[in-house]
Amino acid sequence: MIDKEKIPKGYPTHKHQADFWEHLGRTVATFGYLEDALVKGIYVFEVMTKRDKKVNNEKGFEDWNNKLNKSLCKNMTLTFRALVKKYHNLANNNSLINKDDVIKEQLDYLYEAVKFRNMLCHAGWRNPDKEGKSLPIYLNNDFEYLKTPVGTEFLRQTQKHTAELICLVMEISTILDPEGRCLPSKPSPF
Repeated sequence: MIDKEKIPKGYPTHKHQADFWEHLGRTVATFGYLEDALVKGIYVFEVMTKRDKKVNNEKGFEDWNNKLNKSLCKNMTLTFRALVKKYHNLANNNSLINKDDVIKEQLDYLYEAVKFRNMLCHAGWRNPDKEGKSLPIYLNNDFEYLKTPVGTEFLRQTQKHTAELICLVMEISTILDPEGRCLPSKPSPF
C-alpha cells in the first residue's frame, strides 16, 4: 500500500526545477496559440476563396455565412497535424502565397512543429539529470522517440520558434486580407 502521507509535496513533478515546468508550460501554451492562429488562418483562406461566389440576396448570404461557421467549428476539432496539413495545402495552392519562396520554406517548419508539439504535450518525463535536463517518454506514430534530454534552453528555443510560426500565419492572413475583414470576431458560436 502507498502511504500517501509520505508522498513529497509536488509529486510527481517535485524533482524538476520550477523553471523547467514553467518553460514547458509556456511552450505548450504557445502551441495552443499556434493552433488558434491556424484555425483563423484556414478561415481566412476559406472566406477569400469562397467570397468570389455571387451572393445576391440575404438568404444566400445567410447560407454562405452558416457554411463558413460550420467549417470554422469543424476546423476547431481537427488534430494539430490535420490543421497543419490543411493550412499548408491551402497556402501552397494560393497564388498570392505560393510565389514567395521564403514563405514556402517557412511553411515547411510547421511540419517540424508537429513533431515537437506532440512530444512536449504528451510526454511523460524522466527524473532530471545533473544539468536539470529530462528525457521525454514519448513514442510517435512512426515509433520514433527523442534520445536527447530536454532542458529549459531547448524549451525556450522551441517556444520562440513556435511564436515565430504564429507570426508567419498572421502575416499570411494579412497578405490575403490586408484590411482584416475576414477574421472571425468570435472564434466559436459556443
